[in-house]
Amino acid sequence: MEREPKSPRERAGDLITLLVSDWRPSPRQVLWAIRIGIFLSILVAIGYSYGITLWDWSKLLVVPAVIAAGGLWFNRQQEERALEVESQRAQDEALRAYLDQMGQLLLDKDRPLRQSEVGDEVRTVARVQTLTILSRVNGERKGAVMRFLLEAGLIRGQTRQRLLLERRPPTS
Repeated sequence: MEREPKSPRERAGDLITLLVSDWRPSPRQVLWAIRIGIFLSILVAIGYSYGITLWDWSKLLVVPAVIAAGGLWFNRQQEERALEVESQRAQDEALRAYLDQMGQLLLDKDRPLRQSEVGDEVRTVARVQTLTILSRVNGERKGAVMRFLLEAGLIRGQTRQRLLLERRPPTS
């Protein structure tokens, strides 16, 4: 049984599959490939009439392409830093609002949080606010929340030690 020779397209597909088995180009990547192909075709067409080869064009355009790529990379890094700073600011603001709300609950003259009973609304509100802030902030700020709760007398150190002991595997 003789196999038909593969077309160049099939061989290219096999090579891509071999190199990157699960890669499929996104529509955006296909669009960029088409744009690059059109751009190169225009360069070849213009260069043909002036005796400029694609290699000559590539030597001419390498430096601007590297500068453009560097600019795009730098811009992306700046955007990521700005998003990180914004995230940090939002976490700081959420922590500040939580501490203000909890302070008000602790200092309320009519129904102070420390004197509340299990099932009281003020305790439920404090619990929900605490769980919400813990899900919104990173580890360092979670530690600040836990220190606040411990120092305010809303949780006990023994509870924390008991929880740690319960998580440890038994030693023999």
